[in-house]
Amino acid sequence: MVGGQKQLIALTRALHKKSQLLILDEATSAMDGNTEQFTILLLKKVKKDCAVFFISHRLNMLKKCANTIYILENKRISASGNHKKLIESDNFYSDYWRAR
Repeated sequence: MVGGQKQLIALTRALHKKSQLLILDEATSAMDGNTEQFTILLLKKVKKDCAVFFISHRLNMLKKCANTIYILENKRISASGNHKKLIESDNFYSDYWRAR
């Protein structure tokens, strides 16, 4: 049994409709590692034709696929940029990577 089957089916339906915008909230949270990797590779391919707004608490995923990362703290965007830019400044995201 593959972890995250419902999430994968929902994503497949959205991609089949050739949406111009995907809003994915914790889209891989129930997926096993292999399915999550497959999904990230798929989103990398799709993002050239479709804007993807990916909400996640799994910060390690964002490094692999996000063009721009927004850090939301206390209902405000406290920092934004790509992985490299965010690592160079002091913020929640860079704290996460330094602690690893």
